[in-house]
Amino acid sequence: MPGRLGWLLLVGLGSLPLLMSSSALASTYTINLYDSWGDGWNGNSLSVVDGDGNELGPFTILTGSSRSVSVTADCITVSYNPDGSFQYETSYEVSDSSGVVLYSGDYLSTPWTDCVTGDDDDDDTGETTYTINLYDSWGDGWNGNSLSVVDGDGNELGPFTILTGSSRSVSVTADCITVSYNPDGSFQYETSYEVSDSSGVVLYSGDYLSTPWTDCVTGDDDDTGDDDDDSSCVDVDVDGYEDESCGGTDCNDADPLVSPGAAEECDGIDSNCDGLLLSLISAGSAPGSTSTGTNYYRGNVWQIDASVVLDHLEMYLDAPVGSALTWNLYESSTSSEAGYSLVSSTVTSAGTSGFTYHSSDSLGISLVAGNYYAALVYWTVSTGYGWTSGTLPSVSGFGTIVDGIMGSGSSPPAGPTIPTVANVYPMRLVSENEQDQDSDLYLACEECDDLDSQINPGAVEVCGDGVDQNCDGADLACGDDDDSGDDDAGDDDDSGDDDDAGDDDDSGDDDDSGDDDAGDDDDSGDDDTGDDDDTSDDDDS
Repeated sequence: MPGRLGWLLLVGLGSLPLLMSSSALASTYTINLYDSWGDGWNGNSLSVVDGDGNELGPFTILTGSSRSVSVTADCITVSYNPDGSFQYETSYEVSDSSGVVLYSGDYLSTPWTDCVTGDDDDDDTGETTYTINLYDSWGDGWNGNSLSVVDGDGNELGPFTILTGSSRSVSVTADCITVSYNPDGSFQYETSYEVSDSSGVVLYSGDYLSTPWTDCVTGDDDDTGDDDDDSSCVDVDVDGYEDESCGGTDCNDADPLVSPGAAEECDGIDSNCDGLLLSLISAGSAPGSTSTGTNYYRGNVWQIDASVVLDHLEMYLDAPVGSALTWNLYESSTSSEAGYSLVSSTVTSAGTSGFTYHSSDSLGISLVAGNYYAALVYWTVSTGYGWTSGTLPSVSGFGTIVDGIMGSGSSPPAGPTIPTVANVYPMRLVSENEQDQDSDLYLACEECDDLDSQINPGAVEVCGDGVDQNCDGADLACGDDDDSGDDDAGDDDDSGDDDDAGDDDDSGDDDDSGDDDAGDDDDSGDDDTGDDDDTSDDDDS
């Protein structure tokens, strides 16, 4: 719809005031979702996690302007998931069982927690002290990233970060805490954290891919309010994996179809708990040979056959830990070596030694079907790399590798010329394939062009325009619908043609004496009887 912005990667920037219910024992929450435009939440959703770490949602509006859901739990943590587009149209409210609004939020709100303690004296006897250890593998601090820690009343106790160095330890005292990672900076993959109780027992370990985690102290010992005892871990959905909140690996212990052992499906859900949605990978073949070099760059040229959004690049290298890797992406409308424009350049640090796939930062770049994309990685210290010869062109994922890229120097090429060779290098293009980039309610893995909202399996096919609107694999040929013999559209040469008794278009042209605009094949315009040999016959030869 015109005048609306595309989707943003949004981390909570603020929260609205918390209005506490007069009923402290309320355990049924009503959550109302709203959309001001009236077309649903466009891929965004609301996560609702209980005190045991079970995901009770996520909830969304597929279409329309509102939806109401109810959940019953000892604690709930509500978090906004900005996975779609037009977030600014969305908002939500959380009410208790009496209808009192406890919290109002939108796409800017930070995670909010409310807990039922099992008593009504509102004292702090249930508080405990948590120790939070932050780590940075590179040793240069968290580079603008941070950790949000919110207590049971919705108060932000942090955020906490490491300005410089490799570690930091902080302590907080609260009845409940919700810990959320804020990816506001760079080099997130270098960061991690642990949360321990007052006895030093590690309750939770997380990194930049972790979902918000909640732990609550109820202040009693009779389990009336569910004191979230971490000494035992129950597999709630009986899928063989225990919940993450008590040291397990199941990211949604309320759904037996979600676990580390599940297959990733095209459904918009992280089914296998790897922190990523279904990816479409375009990769070169495994390297047949390896070598090393300094001040080298290597990569491939792809011709893209489907419009996708490129999430990041990967390259199989043996790079020294801490060495810099420069990732460049170029675009051209032709296969010429001299027609490339640089569209992205990012730098990362190698974090693992030995041959392994190294990754660029997230890119979010739209690749256009039919165009050529040159992707390379450049390094300045002695680094091992691989290659394979004699396999071009190589069909791979959503594109075909048509050339390899090989060169050396004090910097990678700026364009427009990219030196190509006949080798294939083990570089991968990775697209997050469970997103709806064009907001047409079809995920990228369900359609053939996720950059055009007019193209999807539910679209109406237009004949003869060279575009496959409904993703059935072909454009509709015009005239294919008149095989019944009806020549109203002017098609008089199909299998049911009405001039079979005296074909008047032997030469292939039925208007050699003058065009009869109505599609009629006689100049008098009278073809009602199907008679092709009337006195005005234009095929008198």
